[in-house]
Amino acid sequence: MSTAIQLFINILIQTTLLGLVAAGFSVFYSVSKVQHLAHGAIITGSGYIFLALLKAGLGIPLALGGALGGAIVAGLLCNFLLYERLQRRRWFSGLVALIASLILLSGLQSMLLIIWGSQPRVIPLEGTHERLDLWGASLTPLQILIMALSLFLIGIFYLYLKRSRLGVAIRAAADNPEMAEIIGISTRAVRYRTMALISLLGGVAGVLIALEYNLDPYSSTLHAVRMFARTIVAGVGSVPGVIASGLLIDGAENLGGYFISSSFKDAYSFLLVFLFLLLRPRGLFGPKKD
Repeated sequence: MSTAIQLFINILIQTTLLGLVAAGFSVFYSVSKVQHLAHGAIITGSGYIFLALLKAGLGIPLALGGALGGAIVAGLLCNFLLYERLQRRRWFSGLVALIASLILLSGLQSMLLIIWGSQPRVIPLEGTHERLDLWGASLTPLQILIMALSLFLIGIFYLYLKRSRLGVAIRAAADNPEMAEIIGISTRAVRYRTMALISLLGGVAGVLIALEYNLDPYSSTLHAVRMFARTIVAGVGSVPGVIASGLLIDGAENLGGYFISSSFKDAYSFLLVFLFLLLRPRGLFGPKKD
């Protein structure tokens, strides 16, 4: 019983934390047709900024504000310097955007390596890693915070997309950008505002990841792959789908690692993604193609 509870806790932590990242990635793709893989480096970078500001003695609130602000600025610069320029080209396509974003991800990851080096780093905060017993399983106060805050922010993000003016504009720009322009919605402004919003969420996720796991520049690529995989399984633009896909992917990784072999942990999730590409390419909640 305790093993089952521990596995469920591990799955839920990963699903909620990475769901916060993948939800923004999926929504930005729906409005821009750009797979913003560089978001992985921005997430990692926000963790490093948080660590640097803590070491400078600014305290947790200011360090958190600096990390979130840095994530937003980095995301907007990516959009301004690369994605918007590509959007104006006649030869713009999803493949071109994917290659450009991969190059940007590689460049940002290299910058993190130059600035902070390749050695993994930890952020020690007192009281966050004390073990609590839950029916034979264990979790920490930080893990409880991660699950609660991530679910709360995902819920707020979902409601914001459904009920706010920006949410309506995002859905209009995603469904039919030409018609959105005709009725007075600036799709360019929507892309900028969406980027700022998802960068804010990514900054929060980056700080939480830095607190729970080691900080490592190479994790930028891992975050990007995981965002991409969740979007494929979920379906583009579906926030609830990201949670469902996360449960499937993280469940496959953790259960496969426990019952079969942890050496092939990543292979189980890639196999699941391959099956979805083969049997249900629109994902769990993606729009049907006419």
